Amino acid sequence: MMIYLMEVTCSEAIQKYLAEGWASVGAVVNIEHRAPTPIGFIVTAESKVLTFGNKEVIFSVEIHDGVEKIGQGTHIRVPVELSRFNKGVSLKSKQARK
Repeated sequence: MMIYLMEVTCSEAIQKYLAEGWASVGAVVNIEHRAPTPIGFIVTAESKVLTFGNKEVIFSVEIHDGVEKIGQGTHIRVPVELSRFNKGVSLKSKQARK
């Protein structure tokens, strides 16, 4: 769940900068778990863009539980044109059914 929140935070941070019909997909996650968090705590993630290029966006990301930092690391997302991406997914799905 922690890594999911980190990925979503990074994705949402850059979505408005991508062209219409584009999104980003996670490519690399290099995360360190630093501390446990009890059930019921509110967890927040913060991401910072380190580099923004045509082929990838590299983030630093931290996550806190209100008491301490519980995780940190880097995450790479790749911009993709959704129509092209969806065609590839559809083709793969059709191949898997054979």
